[in-house]
Amino acid sequence: QAQVSHFLSYLGEVILEGLRPRPIVPMAGPPIWPIQQIQEIMATESWDGCESVFRILRRCVIAGEAKSLEAHVRDAEVTWTFLLDFSKRRRAYRRQVAECVSVLLECKPWERVFAANPQLQAKSRDVPEEVQVMLAQNDAMMTSFAPGMVKKLQEQAVTLELQRDQVHQSIAAFRMADKAVEEKLQEVAEDVQQMPFSNEVASPEEAVCRPSSSADLREGIEAVLDIDSKARFDNAAITAFAQLRRGCLRSVHSLDNFEREVQHAPVVLNFLIDFTKTNRIRLRQVCEVLNLLMGCPAWVSALEKSPMLMQRVQTELPEEVQLAFGLQHERLMTALPEKTRTKMTGEKAPAVRQAEQVAELMKSVRQSLFIKPDKRPGDAPDAAPPKAPAPEEAEEWRQASTPEGKVYFYNRRTRESRWELPPGAKLKGATPQPQPQAFAAGDKVEIYSNSKQVWCPGIIEKVSPGLVTVKFQLPDAKPDEWARKELPPTHATLRAAPGGAAAATANKER
Repeated sequence: QAQVSHFLSYLGEVILEGLRPRPIVPMAGPPIWPIQQIQEIMATESWDGCESVFRILRRCVIAGEAKSLEAHVRDAEVTWTFLLDFSKRRRAYRRQVAECVSVLLECKPWERVFAANPQLQAKSRDVPEEVQVMLAQNDAMMTSFAPGMVKKLQEQAVTLELQRDQVHQSIAAFRMADKAVEEKLQEVAEDVQQMPFSNEVASPEEAVCRPSSSADLREGIEAVLDIDSKARFDNAAITAFAQLRRGCLRSVHSLDNFEREVQHAPVVLNFLIDFTKTNRIRLRQVCEVLNLLMGCPAWVSALEKSPMLMQRVQTELPEEVQLAFGLQHERLMTALPEKTRTKMTGEKAPAVRQAEQVAELMKSVRQSLFIKPDKRPGDAPDAAPPKAPAPEEAEEWRQASTPEGKVYFYNRRTRESRWELPPGAKLKGATPQPQPQAFAAGDKVEIYSNSKQVWCPGIIEKVSPGLVTVKFQLPDAKPDEWARKELPPTHATLRAAPGGAAAATANKER
């Protein structure tokens, strides 16, 4: 009785702690000006990676408050120098540079710094002519050019994307998109806050030191990769999805972040299908994540290389959810059966109408925040070029499974996923069997865990035509904790344990 009383008292404290209101700390917030990185670039003349620095600066300038611009006027000279040199070295970013210049010139202290600095005025005469034409639209910038040059520049036609009205519209769209992302990040914070016993809420000090957007996306994908069983899916899927969503939203300014993680596309996309099946109430959020992922051409290419993904969408999801997915990218929509697509006409299901709103909002977000050099707003991204297979790709196949325990395989190099290993393919880390094994219930076996990269001890529970059911223990499992898989007896990840009955039978036959 004393032990029970102590336990109930402890449990009450835990529940009260879980219910106690905690401050919600924004997961994004205003970015930190990259002055140190800018100074390093200007001092070393090393422009490798300058695009990522410019992306941060662009958000600081456009999405920041007026008082933030005024507070950083002490860094105006080096920032102006960086922008002018950047426009010369990275001409594809001319529209984004025009946005920054327009906003900075609206701040009088920044305008005065430029007008009073002969070196900055000289640099403005050294940028590409199309950028000079854009600068000549501004009264403060015109003082940098001789009267004859000003007349010549003003007589030249300004490309549509660099016209003053278009630049102002682009700035307004950026601010709206950035605000929408901030609101969704706050929604993630509140969502995590409501999860029982969640430790995801950061202190104000931790929030200031949040990892980079690429690290955040990587953290979310790793949370998905850690789900390798139904039990873990049941316990951790919602938290993993929240981390993945946060990482995608924080990476919306950088297409490079998504490209770096494309090797995990098969597992992540399969996870989104499984998550949607068990969490229909979060369909809107899933569509947001899917839309951002499909905004990266490399992820679209991974989808196209894996027919099993579209097969799962068509066979495991209701038609209205299929359409919701299809609305997030044209490749998803065109892959749906014509009978399903026809339901886009006439009265639409609530889930479809909601998905349309998500698609429209996220399209605006991507067009405003994704930086796509040499492309105009609204241009569709080009498909990733096909990559020639490498000889070692045969060794890059890995195993995963759905929450129902259905095994599938994916290749981290080609981003292909399929239900069966292709002919001649080898599972990474697995040793192929010299010949089929004759298993019986109770036989001791070993099964390869792709997540742990080790062979695990197991026992044959059931034998049926063409399949065996194996229960096995992962390295960190408790004595009474068993995982289970159903797979063919000839599968590359299954072998007889040394000294087991099946091994003895195989030796005798040999």
